[in-house]
Amino acid sequence: MSKNVLKLTDTCDIFFEDSGLIAIVCPLAGHRFCGTVNRQLDMEFAREDNVISDLKGNKTRYFPYYLYEVPECGNYHRLYQLKFESEPLLPELKQYDYIWLVKSSDYEQDIETLVNKLKKLPEITIAHHLPFEKIRNINYLLV
Repeated sequence: MSKNVLKLTDTCDIFFEDSGLIAIVCPLAGHRFCGTVNRQLDMEFAREDNVISDLKGNKTRYFPYYLYEVPECGNYHRLYQLKFESEPLLPELKQYDYIWLVKSSDYEQDIETLVNKLKKLPEITIAHHLPFEKIRNINYLLV
């Protein structure tokens, strides 16, 4: 009998194809940050289920994420809150509060435009492009 094995690297490649990341430092709580982004950048982020992580094998943690699907084009944005009760979802990025995943055919230009807009918001301390190579546990962002 043959086994069908789904390789995590293949899943990551498919999930992150035509996408890029923005790293963000912002002291606002997730719902307030999304409200600010929705108002200022004319988006409609909505909270989705949590990214669930069993860090250190002893406690389940729930990291909220928010989704905005761009109408009529198939592009979308995911905003991941990176901390839960001071525990980071991605320990290698504990200096950031959020990661913004941009999925579009022209994601590089979209990221550049978004970073420039985010830097103009007084609530944002830092916003910059984040290469995927900087993330060791990229599979934690799969949802």
